[in-house]
Amino acid sequence: MVHSGFAFSLTQLIKTSENAGIETFLFFNSGSVLLNQREKLVKSSMEVESDYTLWLDSDMTFPSTTLLRLLSHDKDIVGCNYKKRSNPQTPVAYREIGNWDSWVSFDEKEDLVKVEGVGMGCILIKTDLFKEINKPFFEFTYNEESWLLASEFFICPKAALFPRM
Repeated sequence: MVHSGFAFSLTQLIKTSENAGIETFLFFNSGSVLLNQREKLVKSSMEVESDYTLWLDSDMTFPSTTLLRLLSHDKDIVGCNYKKRSNPQTPVAYREIGNWDSWVSFDEKEDLVKVEGVGMGCILIKTDLFKEINKPFFEFTYNEESWLLASEFFICPKAALFPRM
């Protein structure tokens, strides 16, 4: 299900990006296995030789300038900190994977904060980075306390293995 707020935000983002001279492609993949869907979306992005892949969850709303703002940081991976949908509604950016009290506060004064994990509801990833990371790009696993770790928390540590200038 796609929320109307998301649909409106997405159309405005594409319009703003195209007006700024950024060629955009929109890929959508439906299915029941999130990891397979994400892998297929990366493949689609690589096939059109996209410089970046912007990931947006269909229950998010965001400003039309979101892509421009993320691009302005000139990073391989840059994401937005937002509230989890479930209670307690804590932020989705974590300084340290496994330390669930290390989330980045919304009161953070720095524009960019280095984290080990961030939700994929609004994140920009340089597409070439996927050429350097071994598959699977996304995976679910459990830690010794049986916490389910979503796939987005593994992209940052994997990407950190390939420092680039």
